[in-house]
Amino acid sequence: MRHPPARVNHFPDLLRPAFMVRWVVVSMAWLLAQGCSCGGQVQQITPELAVTPAGLDFGKVKVGGQATRALRLEAKTNALVQITRLTVEGADASAFTVGAVASVEALGTADLPVTFQATGTDVAVGSLVIETNSPTTPKLTVPLVGEGAVPTIGVDLECRAMAPDNCVGSVTASPRAIDFGAEPLRRVTPLPVTRLPAVFVRNAGLVDVTVRAVRLGGADAAAFTVEGLPPLPPQGQVLAEGEGFNVRVRFVPRSATQASYAATLTVESDDASAPAIVIALRGTLLPNAAPQVCANVVRVVPAAAGDAPREYGGASFWTTMPGPEVDLSLVRDVRPGDTVQLSATLDAANPATCSFDPEDGRQLSYAWSVVSGPPGVPLPALTGATSALARLTPVAVGNYVVELTVRDSAMASATVRLRFAARLKKDLVVQLEWPGYANVDLDLHLVRPSAVSDVNDPFSGAFSYFGAGPSGRTSGDLNGYAASLARSDPGRFDFDWGDAGTDDNPALDVDDKGMGGLVESVSLNYPERDERCATQPCRYRVYAHYFKDLRPIPTAACFVDGGAACGDGDGCNCTPSSRCVASNADAGVGPGLCFDQPKPQLRFFFFGSATPNAVVPLEGLMPPNRVTLGAPCALMYLADVVWPNRALIGSLPDGGSPPPQVVAQGTDGGVRIEQPIVRAYGRRALGQDLQCVSNDDRSGTAWYAPQ
Repeated sequence: MRHPPARVNHFPDLLRPAFMVRWVVVSMAWLLAQGCSCGGQVQQITPELAVTPAGLDFGKVKVGGQATRALRLEAKTNALVQITRLTVEGADASAFTVGAVASVEALGTADLPVTFQATGTDVAVGSLVIETNSPTTPKLTVPLVGEGAVPTIGVDLECRAMAPDNCVGSVTASPRAIDFGAEPLRRVTPLPVTRLPAVFVRNAGLVDVTVRAVRLGGADAAAFTVEGLPPLPPQGQVLAEGEGFNVRVRFVPRSATQASYAATLTVESDDASAPAIVIALRGTLLPNAAPQVCANVVRVVPAAAGDAPREYGGASFWTTMPGPEVDLSLVRDVRPGDTVQLSATLDAANPATCSFDPEDGRQLSYAWSVVSGPPGVPLPALTGATSALARLTPVAVGNYVVELTVRDSAMASATVRLRFAARLKKDLVVQLEWPGYANVDLDLHLVRPSAVSDVNDPFSGAFSYFGAGPSGRTSGDLNGYAASLARSDPGRFDFDWGDAGTDDNPALDVDDKGMGGLVESVSLNYPERDERCATQPCRYRVYAHYFKDLRPIPTAACFVDGGAACGDGDGCNCTPSSRCVASNADAGVGPGLCFDQPKPQLRFFFFGSATPNAVVPLEGLMPPNRVTLGAPCALMYLADVVWPNRALIGSLPDGGSPPPQVVAQGTDGGVRIEQPIVRAYGRRALGQDLQCVSNDDRSGTAWYAPQ
């Protein structure tokens, strides 16, 4: 087998390491044999060391502590640097300790730690000597300096009364103290933490300070709390230079019987000069203050359906509140039968507005009561009497006083009174009252002057029929029965009094059937417009009609003989306050029962007054002038209102008019009604309800005529 020719290789052994070594040795030998001289071109590499920084300043170090800094050792040549010795020299050499570095690799670096131990507050100075195998840097000296320092704690107090802090209390810096002033026993809404006195704990030095504890002490420590304190580690909270924290202190009295409180707040730290900084804490009990109370009539809801409520709840209507007594008589439009809404709260969403309690905010209880009203009528009932909002409905013209008492949780109270007037803004208002006779229905009659056809007949014009007036459909007697017919058939019946139009027509403002306040009222504007008032004063007659009695049947018996001894509705053999009512209503004689008889009373109000200008029968007489109605169907003529004629209206120098006069009927020539003028109108229905019913027919209308 033939082999391919071998490839020629001129340097076959140069690729072998052994050959290369032999080649170098042979070459060096040849050069030496030739006597080659290299001169100064070949030098041995020597080690060289550099140290940075040139010196170490440890600054201030907490006494008892230490600080370590590092020196950077650097070999500047491609030769290993041997560190042969490290020593610290100088008077304070013992304050410094040096770590161990044996060598620095060629062109390498090594860190040499140096530690300063602060044993006192003096400045310590020393020199670190580094000895090496370097012929150029056999010994290097590095200056060392350090200073010991003690920790310093800072405790500052702050309580700024002005906005935005509005801090409650005061502080003093020397000696450190917080005076919380007077605080209530309880607050429903605690003071916000931002309004509490602040204690700032800070590092006031140049080295770390350790806060070991912040604690309350003293006999009344339980009355104080520290808020915002961060949890302290077991070893204490270390504050570096410039660091700190703040806490707030709250004072809450513990007992209503303890007037003053004292405690301490101590800040403990490793500040040897002030290891425990004590802050005195003081506070006193604020005696429970009575609530700030106010009240207002905020809304009046008219009795007439469809009429808009009159609103008085806005802030401008509270400008006179609060106060011990507020008179709203001239600034609130209240009419008999309206619903009056009372409020103790200006703004329900804001506890700082009245009524409010300085300690409890709105934790209040309310008690409304009607203190007084017009004489002779029951006081109106209150709904919501124990809430901030209450309501009542005055049915009579006159002045009312409502009282509100507000109590806080500690039973301190304050009271305010509201005065307001229920009035009809009419020239003439007549009000009939029969207090104490619930379930008795009396009707008030107001007869216009032109309806009286016979001035000598005391009952002329009474129950004037619709159709008696000029229009053929006008009644001259306003009363509950006639008004009901006018309401049910306004096209046939009306009360078109005075001039054309409605502004001078009478109104039955309150029609009570014995189930309400036992009050009825009628009113009239421009009474002088009646045709009888054109040239001389005219008279409006006023009657009271005993219409119905639904009281329980009494047991006391009597006998009506129909003669002088005992007539129907007379006293007979009943008690002085009772009258004998015949059981046989049509005959008016025979067996009967003794009924306590209602006592009508009239009050007259002129030109929108809430105070009566006249009362019939007159009050205050001794013995009292007790005028009573007899049996049902009795119509009593009580008084005339004498009104000035048209020419006299506005004739006085001040633009006013001569006052109307009220003339009581049946008097003894003075003011006492001795002989009441009574006539029966209608007939008493059979049965036990003692109701008066119609006894006449007027053009197909059931009507009332005298018996």
